[in-house]
Amino acid sequence: MARFKIKAIMTLLMTIKIWFLNNFKHVKISVGKNCIIKNLKLASCGSGNVINLGDNVILKNVSIKIFGNNNLIEINNCNNLSEVRFVMEDNENRIEIGENTYIGEETLLAALEGKKIKIGSKCVISGFCEFRTSDSHSVLNGEGRRINLSKDIIINDHCWIGTQCLILKGVNMPSDCVIAARSLVLEMKVDVKAGTLIGGSPAKILKKDINWHKERI
Repeated sequence: MARFKIKAIMTLLMTIKIWFLNNFKHVKISVGKNCIIKNLKLASCGSGNVINLGDNVILKNVSIKIFGNNNLIEINNCNNLSEVRFVMEDNENRIEIGENTYIGEETLLAALEGKKIKIGSKCVISGFCEFRTSDSHSVLNGEGRRINLSKDIIINDHCWIGTQCLILKGVNMPSDCVIAARSLVLEMKVDVKAGTLIGGSPAKILKKDINWHKERI
């Protein structure tokens, strides 16, 4: 009976918290079953911004900054995020995280200029990584035309990204890939296949036909 009362109280407190965020933070938040939000730092302005949390999602000390309109953050089932930072600037950006994905502390996901960061399911992203869809400034050619346009970032299912990696615009990693620690990953001109190890600054293909497990076997 005591356990039931505690769960009922926690559910009520979560309902009150979501009501407050929906009415005073210029963003609509929807939560699935058994979600926990602790010390969310949310700053936003604009309209039509949405955060969707699936079932069994835990956010602890997460920072979310949204400046623009019609932006979407989608965090799917069974994700436990602690001290992760989200930044969205401009309109119609999207950040999507698949199911059962781990993202380490102080990792930054910055979706700017109407672009998308998509991280698949069963990924492991170590701490202190950065994902940026834009350079946040303009580089012009001799005719005054901008040449450093923003691009989406796609990390497919079951990828492992080592600590302190910088993942920049245009990166598209297939499933089962590994990115070595402290790598600078740019849009690659060669076709990267599933099950590839890349690394370096800038990152290049180090080994093919690999896979990985979270467990030490």
